[in-house]
Amino acid sequence: MSDGSLSAWQRKAARERRARRQAEDLLEQKSRALYAADRRLAEANEELERRVAERTRELLAAKEQAEEANRRKSQFLASLSHEIRTPLSGAIGSLELLRDGGLDHGQSELVDTVLLCADTLLELIQSVLDTAKIEAGHVELASEPCDLRRIVEEAAAIFAGRASQQGVVLTTSFGGDAAPVVLGDGVRIRQILHNLVGNAVKFTPIGRIAIELATQKMPDDRTAVTLQVVDSGIGIAPQDQERVFDEFQQVQSSRERNLGGTGLGLSISRRLAQLMGGDITLTSEVGVGSTFTFALLALAADTAAATPVAAVDTSVLQGLRVLVVDDNVQNRVVASRMLSRAGCRVTTADGGEIALALLEQQDFDVVLLDGQMPGMNGDQVARRIRAPRSPVRDRRVPILGTTADVTRDRIEAYTAAGMDLVLPKPFRMQRLLEALVGLVGPARAGGATVARHTPPA
Repeated sequence: MSDGSLSAWQRKAARERRARRQAEDLLEQKSRALYAADRRLAEANEELERRVAERTRELLAAKEQAEEANRRKSQFLASLSHEIRTPLSGAIGSLELLRDGGLDHGQSELVDTVLLCADTLLELIQSVLDTAKIEAGHVELASEPCDLRRIVEEAAAIFAGRASQQGVVLTTSFGGDAAPVVLGDGVRIRQILHNLVGNAVKFTPIGRIAIELATQKMPDDRTAVTLQVVDSGIGIAPQDQERVFDEFQQVQSSRERNLGGTGLGLSISRRLAQLMGGDITLTSEVGVGSTFTFALLALAADTAAATPVAAVDTSVLQGLRVLVVDDNVQNRVVASRMLSRAGCRVTTADGGEIALALLEQQDFDVVLLDGQMPGMNGDQVARRIRAPRSPVRDRRVPILGTTADVTRDRIEAYTAAGMDLVLPKPFRMQRLLEALVGLVGPARAGGATVARHTPPA
């Protein structure tokens, strides 16, 4: 190889080495840049995961705090309901016994006034509980035959006296081409109507109030229901008409503020109506009056299913042996006098242990059992009675529970424990007697054996 050829080959080799070194340097730079980018990405990912984990912990903590707050609110409302209902039970029962004890007209009017105030207080606590139930999504609507005409007539009968005292004429009217018996939650429909009529009476100082029911057949076998409450009261200004459906809102003038109220009734009524698939609307003019319209679509029901129930025959309670178990002395006395007036033979116990001892020694036809007592709750007593090896003389004795805690969980707990029926406090004497007749009446009347709670084998 000549010197020239060798020199050319060496220059070429040198160029290739330089190019290779440059390529290696570039590759190393790119590798370092890629590594640095990868590290930054990993660090960013770690930071993101840290933030996500931190945010998740914060959200979980907030969720737990919200659940705890909701649980505490529910407990508070249940406790509030119990603490109000318990003394009211004794007060209302005593007033009923007093009213039926031969008072003169003036005294009877005073007792009726106090009973009305007690009912108002009950409506207040029920409104607060309903608001909490709606917010928690715990409202369950029934679907059973309800006679709308009867609901209207009952509302008119309840509010007629109060309206008449104010110089207000309360009327009813019925129209439409469909039977007024539909499938729905009669208790909630009644609650809505009573709120609308009660407000009309409250804000109509003189004039008229009309409750109007119209039912119309629809092509799909449903019934269009329109319930209107029309009054000639003080009316509501246009800018305030939607606000009346907000919680805790009252838009009456200062002249009318002494009429009271929480501002919850209309809010609850509209939300209940919407849960039923309907709504409540308002038209009003100041100084002329207001019209509240409750409209919904409901399935038609068999009219035979809503026939009036015959009056309860309480004569079957004569001589009924009743064990009244309640730690509250006033409620014990009131229940005993109610039952004694109906001809029952009453024995009392102020706690679960004493009640169980009496049930081991004596036969009773029914146990009236309070749900919340110190030491041993009503559900614990019921379980002891129903236990397979219970020493009581009759494990199948009917148990009528009473409770001032009307939350669904507690009612279900009492029923699961073995109570045949649970009666919310406060209760009227007639409701107590009706419940007893339902539990023991058929058997004592010589009819079919009444269905009782069957204890486990």
